[in-house]
Amino acid sequence: MVIYLPTATTLVVTLLGEDTIIEYIRRAKMLIGLKELILISLTFGQAISRSTDYCYAENDQPYLKFGTKTAYTFIHGAKRPAQNIPGCKPLQIWMLTRPGTLYPDAETISKLKALPKLRDQITYNHDTLGYGHLCDLDLENLRIWRIDSAMTMEKAENLVPQGTEDLVLLARRLKTHLPELFPPTVSDVSERNYKFRSTAGEKTSSSLKAFMSGLFDQWQMPPTEAPMNNTQFASHLTCPEWRDEVSNNPEAMIEVTRFKSSPEYQNLLTNVSRRLGFRNNITEASLNAMYDMCRYEKAWTLDAISAWCAVFSLEELKILEYRDDLTEYYKYGYGNKVNLRMGCSLLQDMFRQFKKLESGDNASEPKGVFSVVELGTLELFIAAMRFAEDSTPLLASNYQSMSKRLWRTSEIGSFAANIQAVFYRCDVPEDPNKVIFYMGEKPVPYTGCKVGLCDWDDLKSRFAKTLSDCESNFCNANSAFSSLVVPTVLLWLGLPALALSSH
Repeated sequence: MVIYLPTATTLVVTLLGEDTIIEYIRRAKMLIGLKELILISLTFGQAISRSTDYCYAENDQPYLKFGTKTAYTFIHGAKRPAQNIPGCKPLQIWMLTRPGTLYPDAETISKLKALPKLRDQITYNHDTLGYGHLCDLDLENLRIWRIDSAMTMEKAENLVPQGTEDLVLLARRLKTHLPELFPPTVSDVSERNYKFRSTAGEKTSSSLKAFMSGLFDQWQMPPTEAPMNNTQFASHLTCPEWRDEVSNNPEAMIEVTRFKSSPEYQNLLTNVSRRLGFRNNITEASLNAMYDMCRYEKAWTLDAISAWCAVFSLEELKILEYRDDLTEYYKYGYGNKVNLRMGCSLLQDMFRQFKKLESGDNASEPKGVFSVVELGTLELFIAAMRFAEDSTPLLASNYQSMSKRLWRTSEIGSFAANIQAVFYRCDVPEDPNKVIFYMGEKPVPYTGCKVGLCDWDDLKSRFAKTLSDCESNFCNANSAFSSLVVPTVLLWLGLPALALSSH
C-alpha cells in the first residue's frame, strides 16, 4: 500500500499492513488537518476506505434465533391446519405457556443503560481514530440509536405490546385449531369448563389475561376457591437437592465456562472488538449488553432493525445461541440428572387430569386447563417428558457437530413458548384414548407414537415409574403434587397469588 500526503514535498510511504496505514492516516490528520488530506490510494489505484466484514442493514434474511429471547412469531408453527383426526374427538387440552415478550429484569436494564456510552466510543473509534469495520449504514444506525424510553426500572419484566399480541394470537389460533373445545357462546365460559392458573407477578398475570382475552371476547369468570401451592409450578426452588447440585453449584455450569474459553468463543470476542474499533478485547459484560439489546429490540419490534445486531456476524450469533443452549441445558435440562425429577409435579398434574377422561365421560371435567409458568419450569417439564432430547449431550467441545441439536432454546424456550397436550377419544374399542403433544404449535415427533398420535395406555406405562417417584417425597415436598387453581377473578384484578420466580 502507498499513502500520498499533500505536504510541501509529496510524501510517499510504503506500508505492509492495514493497521499501519490507518495509524499513518490518524497521525496525518493530527498534523495537517482533515481538509488537507486529499488523496489516499491503495497499490491497485483504489481509494482507501474502511474495510467492512458485511452490512447487517442490507441483509434481508437476518438470523432471528436469539435463544431464550427469541420472538415467538419467528419460530411457532402457526401454519398448521385445524386438527382433524378421523374418528376422534378432542375432550381436553392441557397447556403450559411461558410469558410473552417482556422488558428485561432490573439488573439487565441497569446494564443496558450503559450502552449509549459504549456506542459513543464505537463511533469515535470509527470517525476519529479510523479504527473499526462497521459499514456506513450500520454505523449510522448505531449513531442515531436511542435507548427505549419506556424501558424503565418500574417496567422491569413487564409485558410489552408485542408480548400481549403474541398471546392473544396464540389463543385465537387455538380456538381455530380445536373448535370442539371452544364453542363461541359466552354461556359456555365457566370455571367448570376452563381452568386458568398462574404464578404471581406482573409478567405471568398479564400474560394470562392476554391469553384469556384471545380465547373469549366477552366473559365473566366466577372465583375459584382452591388451595394455592407454589411448589406446583416451581418445585425446584424449594428443593434442597436442586439448589445444592445445580443452582448453587459452579461445577454444574462447567461446560458453559469451558465454552467461553474455547477458540470459537475467544475468536468471537476478538472479532467483535476489532469490528467495533477496540484494540483490546471488550469485556464479557459489554458483549452481553450488546447481544441483549439486539435480541430484545428485535423481539419488541419485529419488522425493525436493531442497530446492535450489526455488531455480530451470522456465525457469532450462532455461537451466542449455543452459549444460551448450554446454560439452559445444564440448569434446567438434561445436563443434570436432578433436573429430570423436577418437572414431575406438573407431569403428574397432566396425567391426573387425563385419567379422569379415560371412561369417555367428560361432562364434569374442564375442556381446557391453562397454566402460565416461568421459563425454567417449562424447560424442566420438557426434560421430564423427554422432549427435545439429543442422543449426544451438549458440551463445550462439540459446538460444531451439534448444529442440528434438538435442545435449542430458540425453538423450545422463546418468549411465549408453550407445550400443548390434547386428549382425544376415538372410535377404536380396544384402545380409544389418544394424546397429541405440541411444542410451539408444532406436533412433537414422539417416540412410539404414530405421526404424533400417542396411545394413552402406552404413555401411562412409559411414565409409570416416574409418576410413582413423584410420590416418594422427593425434595421433602409432600405438597408439591396437590392441584393448584388460582382464582381467575383475582388474577384479572391483579391481586396477589403466588410470590415466586424460577427464571
